[in-house]
Amino acid sequence: MEPTINVSFEIDSNGILNVTAQDTGTGQQSKITVTNDEGRLSDEQIGKMIKDAEAFKGEDLEHKRKVDARIALEKYAYNMRNTIRSSKIAPKLALANKRAIDDATMQAISWVEDNLLPDPAEAEAKLHELRGICEPIIAKIYQESR
Repeated sequence: MEPTINVSFEIDSNGILNVTAQDTGTGQQSKITVTNDEGRLSDEQIGKMIKDAEAFKGEDLEHKRKVDARIALEKYAYNMRNTIRSSKIAPKLALANKRAIDDATMQAISWVEDNLLPDPAEAEAKLHELRGICEPIIAKIYQESR
């Protein structure tokens, strides 16, 4: 007669594996506990990471503001550049207006390339300046096409 062995596995909330094996014929039982402490962070390491994250939260937010401001300016500049080159808008633009927008967008793109993490207020001022050049020209084209 072949032995029959029942094996059960349990993992607790700490990731510790408990294995129990019981021979049903003899009733003999054996248990083993498997822990994987290798590669895990200690409570001290976790605490330090949390403390560091809290300490750098302000810097992270400031970095995000700078990146967001740069992206807003860059996105608007590229959108305007693509707009004036589109087949729907380009034929309707006077050469002087096309040059004005093209020059302004190229200056903005160049500024962004030179200022990867700009002061948000400065980037917003550049965006406001660019919009001041582009929006009246584009709005006029849309009004005339109605």
